[in-house]
Amino acid sequence: MAARKYAAVRSLANDVLGYSPYHEDAVWGPDEERILPPERRGRYRFLQMRPREAILSALSEQDAELSLQQLDERLQSGGLSLGSRAINAALMRLSGIEKTARGTYRIADRSRRGRAA
Repeated sequence: MAARKYAAVRSLANDVLGYSPYHEDAVWGPDEERILPPERRGRYRFLQMRPREAILSALSEQDAELSLQQLDERLQSGGLSLGSRAINAALMRLSGIEKTARGTYRIADRSRRGRAA
């Protein structure tokens, strides 16, 4: 029950703000010192999310490319434990994600990142 309520509030915040409250530029308080690194933001931020949604959210949280291992770690730190095989399978089915020559993943349309609407 609590997990569903959290997921509903998270979705509402995304809709109202127009971007994820877990984005790297989001400030969780009145001063700039309250900006936390992604791995310390929201232990449950991916709770009740479908793997595809969680991967897209993890990739859009910061303007960087992530390896499969980094994606797995990011998702685990946000409360979603899938494992590399499941993440890889979801990445293969996701549109709008590109794999770089270095083997990292990023959102293909850079204008959708961050606070862009």
